[in-house]
Amino acid sequence: MGAHVELGTYRGVGKVSTWSLEVASMKHPKEVRSFNPVYEQAKSYVFGKVNAAYMARLGWGKRTIATPKLRNGAVAIGWKYALGPCVALTKPVYLEIGYPDIPYSYVLIERYDPSIHGTDDIYGRAGALNGILEMWPQPGAFARVAIDFEYGGQREFLRTASVGANLDAFLTPVEIMAPSTGQNDRLFLTLFVMAPVGERIHADAIQPLVEDQITVMESMERGKAPLAEFMLSQVGDEDLRLFYEISKRPRPATREEVDFVVLVPAFILSEVRLAFQMGFLVLIPFMVIDLVVGSVLMSMGMMMLPPTLIALPVKVMLFVLADGWSLLIRSLVRSFNA
Repeated sequence: MGAHVELGTYRGVGKVSTWSLEVASMKHPKEVRSFNPVYEQAKSYVFGKVNAAYMARLGWGKRTIATPKLRNGAVAIGWKYALGPCVALTKPVYLEIGYPDIPYSYVLIERYDPSIHGTDDIYGRAGALNGILEMWPQPGAFARVAIDFEYGGQREFLRTASVGANLDAFLTPVEIMAPSTGQNDRLFLTLFVMAPVGERIHADAIQPLVEDQITVMESMERGKAPLAEFMLSQVGDEDLRLFYEISKRPRPATREEVDFVVLVPAFILSEVRLAFQMGFLVLIPFMVIDLVVGSVLMSMGMMMLPPTLIALPVKVMLFVLADGWSLLIRSLVRSFNA
C-alpha cells in the first residue's frame, strides 16, 4: 500500500526520461492477523511483528515504447526501468499487554518483545502513533523493471498499468518479524517423513537399552534394521549394483542381505538422481512458457521487448494458481510412503 508519482520528459520517438517518488509500506510474507479469542472488542495484531516498515524511493529511469498507439483508445505497450536511493523507516510495534493473566486485571501499552510477550499476554494492537518518535532510518538503493501498458487518451498525462519486479538493498537488514528461534522447515518435513522409522528405532533399540535389557551393540544392530529397511525401499537395483562393483564386495543373494556400508551411498545417489528428475519436470512447463511468449512477441513484431518481462509474471502466476508447493510436497511425501 502506498503512493507513486512519476514525471517524464520525451527524449525522442518512443523514449521518455522519468523521475519518480514512491512511498509505500513493507509487509513480511509471514504476517498473519491474530485476535484475542477472549476479548472480542480488542484490536487485531500481527504476532511476531517487531517493527512496522515504510519505504521511500527516489528514482531516475527510462521508459521505452515498444508498440505505439495506432489510434485513439488503443494501448501502448512498453518497458521501463528505474533506480536510485531509498530509505526504510522502521517503527517499533507497541501492543496492549494484559496483566496478570486472563482475565486481565489491567492493560498496559508496551513495546512488543517476543522473548517476554506470548499470545496469552497480548490483549490487542496499540494505537498507530505509539513508537513514532522511535522511528529509525535505514538507507539503501533500489532497482525496478516493469512492463508498461499505457491506455490514456492524452499526451500530457499518462494512465498506465505496470507489472514488474522491484529490488531493494540495504546496508543493514530491515527487521520486520522476530528472528527465527531455530526453526527449520526442511528439518520438520524430514521429521514428518521419518517419524515411523524413528518410532520403531525408539521402541526396538533405544527403550530396551535405557531399561538395561540389551547391550549397546545389540541396540545398534536393532536400530540399524528399520533404517536399512527404509533405505532399501527407496533404492533401485542399479544403484546397489554400482557400489558393489566399486567396492568389489561379493554380491548378496537377496536385497535383505545388502551390506549397510553399500546401502547408505546407494541411497544418497538414488535421492540425488530423484531430485534432478523432479527439478527437470518442474522446469518443463516454464520452458514452454518462454517459448510461447517469445513466439507471440516475434509474431507481433515486438522484438525490442524482452520476453522475460512477460514470461516471469506468467510463470509465477501459473505456479501460484496450480498450487505448486502443495503439489511438490504431496508428491515428495507420498513417494516415501509408497
